[in-house]
Order: sequence, then C-alpha cells, then structure tokens
Amino acid sequence: MKCRGLDDAGRIDGGPMRGLEIGLRWVLIHLIEEYARHNGHATSFGNVLTGLPEPEFGTLI
Repeated sequence: MKCRGLDDAGRIDGGPMRGLEIGLRWVLIHLIEEYARHNGHATSFGNVLTGLPEPEFGTLI
C-alpha cells in the first residue's frame, strides 16, 4: 500500500457532493469537526436526562 500525503486529492463518486475533488486533509478535518459536534450533542442530551446544568460558554471545565 502506497502512503499518501494530506494534500493528495480524490473525487467524490456519489451523493450531493458528487464530482467534487477533495484532499485527505479536508476529510480528516471534517471527521474531527463532525465528531466534536455530535459529542457535544451527546453531552447536552445527557445533561437533559440527568438534570445537570449546561456549562456556560467561556468557562473552563
């Protein structure tokens, strides 16, 4: 298997972004953003279920 660089590009075959050329760097950043977004949703949902207050923006945990 050949190692690829973060700036190597590929073309999306299907879906709403069909034909778009993107790099591996974009894919990795997008995965991290989505993971963080959904992890935040899970935390908020858990706080609703347990009755714990939501942390205020700008505070360190």
